[in-house]
Amino acid sequence: MTIAENRLGADGGGAVVVGVAFAVLAVGMQAGHRRLVLPALAAAALADTLAAVAQVPAVRHVLALEGTAGEWLPPGFGVIAQQGRGLDERLAAAFGHAYARLPVPMVLIGMDTPQVSRGMLEAAIRPLATGAADAAFGPAADCGFWLLGLRRPDPALPREARVETVASVCL
Repeated sequence: MTIAENRLGADGGGAVVVGVAFAVLAVGMQAGHRRLVLPALAAAALADTLAAVAQVPAVRHVLALEGTAGEWLPPGFGVIAQQGRGLDERLAAAFGHAYARLPVPMVLIGMDTPQVSRGMLEAAIRPLATGAADAAFGPAADCGFWLLGLRRPDPALPREARVETVASVCL
């Protein structure tokens, strides 16, 4: 498997890439949501992330949402419900659902990536769209990741590479 790595801050620029679907994994912005510690900060981060993703021409933009979409959702985004308990199950479900509807390479990022730019996203998806890589990975400083892209998404992959296991390698 060939993996393209895109470190935060690396801006690829260049030609526009199409033939890829984008998904943003997020929780709803309703007051009192159980996983929102700082709702105003989360809403701002999600708005910035969605704005950056919306700038990248893709065959589909999807929001995998835990909760209810509101007026804050930009036009052009489809919404699918998050499924699963842990992050690995939610990632697998988002990849599986979106790929089943439209079998094209898919990139998934979290809602807390306000620093992401169109150029960074295009650099991450270019190897998937051209077939130069099977996966794209945006590693984060905390041993997590900010982006995961798969040319042929397999819902079993995030379950096999448990988030806790990946994070423990970094320690």
